[in-house]
Amino acid sequence: MQPGLRMLRSSRRVLTAATALLALLACGCALAQRPQLSGEQALHYARGPVLAAAGPLQALQRDGWDPLSDALITGTATPPLHYRVDPAAATPGSRTVFPTVQQALEQLRADITAGTARQRRVVIGIAPGDHEGLVHVPPLPVAVTLWGLGERPEDTRLHAYTYSRMPGAEFARRYRLPPDSPYVECAQRPAIGTDCTPVMWVRNDGFQMRGLTVDNRYDEVAEGNLQQAVALSTEADRVHLEQVRLLGNQDTLFLRTPAPDRVARVFVHRSHIEGDVDFIFGAATAFFLRSRIHWVGGARGAASGFITAASTSLHAPYGFVFEDCDFTHDGLGLAAAGKVRLGRQWFAGARCSPYGDLSQRCMLDASPIDTTLVRLERRVLEAVGKVVIVGSRLGSHIDVAAPWAPWNLNRSGPAYRLAQFSSDDFWQQLAAAGHDPAAMGFRRPAPPAVFLAEHCNHGPGAASGAPAPHCSR
Repeated sequence: MQPGLRMLRSSRRVLTAATALLALLACGCALAQRPQLSGEQALHYARGPVLAAAGPLQALQRDGWDPLSDALITGTATPPLHYRVDPAAATPGSRTVFPTVQQALEQLRADITAGTARQRRVVIGIAPGDHEGLVHVPPLPVAVTLWGLGERPEDTRLHAYTYSRMPGAEFARRYRLPPDSPYVECAQRPAIGTDCTPVMWVRNDGFQMRGLTVDNRYDEVAEGNLQQAVALSTEADRVHLEQVRLLGNQDTLFLRTPAPDRVARVFVHRSHIEGDVDFIFGAATAFFLRSRIHWVGGARGAASGFITAASTSLHAPYGFVFEDCDFTHDGLGLAAAGKVRLGRQWFAGARCSPYGDLSQRCMLDASPIDTTLVRLERRVLEAVGKVVIVGSRLGSHIDVAAPWAPWNLNRSGPAYRLAQFSSDDFWQQLAAAGHDPAAMGFRRPAPPAVFLAEHCNHGPGAASGAPAPHCSR
């Protein structure tokens, strides 16, 4: 076994805590709070390059996906409907009109099995009104479009009340669990956990949604307790969200990949997403265009506010990219004080930290012999998180001096990690903690790969407050 792959402490600790801090300061890692892209760099974060490829991280496949080329989903005409969800019109035995979205999806699956659904895309129209229940869009061989039939997204509401500590038994009592869905396994847990809380769980490649509100109605103010409560979870490629509203508090939109070693893409256009803690999070590649990103933690007196929590792989070229978006707020609490952060990098699954006071106990390849050591999986170390914000309007709620937060500030905690703005920070922070990245099998990119950056943003929360003359794109 290669030295360095054996464990994170493969080389002797060469720097004390004091010299480690000095090294970080010397390299500028702890000081460069607002890195800005050049005009040339920003070209690489346009919609085309970001959404061009997906698949295995080591062998990305370019298909040139351009969601805006679909004139139907982005236009004004309502497409022909294959199925309709309308509780007032549904009749027993109908094969086209259903009381719930899930029943329409189950009929679609039955029709595919029977060979009667041969379309490449199936459109399900949803009547205006409140539709309570869980929705699982399975990995079918046809792409699914859910289309709200109201005049506005507010008119058609899909909602449920779930939270991470909800007992599995209560979860099963409260909701009909879609058959052959991950929700069924969730109900077997003592507490369902964050991954099981989505009101809607999408696992269908090519999925589209338009004109709908998805709302997790867990009320953290009424409950007096902040819990993860997801509105929408995507776990598929080529997902297009058009004119939708996603409502929640902590963990509103969960952008996942079908497997840790794959890139999956999501496009969010002319939509509204709100929450207060890590409310846009995950490892997928996502492009947000002309959308509103709204912070709402003031009513509960939130002690912290983070908009994004990306866990993008070190090897993925892109994480979350926001272009021409409005970052707004409720005007209360942290927002009024200008202390909301653009994001922090989710150290997803970290059971120990290679950076903090206890880093000598943290190893990449756990040994069954030495039980004092804690394993850190390579994919966890490589969950660096990437976010770029371009040409957007940042409200007064954004912390101008330090918009990017560490994942954890407790040096003795299992997930301690300072913000990493580039691959140089990834390299230098490991070295400053006494580890040799090269011996661990890492290569140092030149020029450095961008993790966190901005370009030509304006508004009271931007670095300069106003766009520079060269900022037209």
